Amino acid sequence: MHSYTTDTVCAITGTHPANLKSWMKQGLLTPQQYQERWSEHHLSEIQTLVGLTATGATLDEIWQGQQAASTVTTFGWAAPQR
Repeated sequence: MHSYTTDTVCAITGTHPANLKSWMKQGLLTPQQYQERWSEHHLSEIQTLVGLTATGATLDEIWQGQQAASTVTTFGWAAPQR
């Protein structure tokens, strides 16, 4: 099983380390087994979060969707793609 550093995860997903910290703190990511190491499962979760936030989903909408184990419904605006 591969594990990734925070820098590698950020390079792969295009997110910022502050986002990872915030998402972890808010319970949107599975807790890490080892600090500063991310599993392939985490990488998949992070890519999903990046995609959902790009569609305009708020963190609250994402959290509610996770708790209900359902599709995230968003009323936000899609983020511009760069």
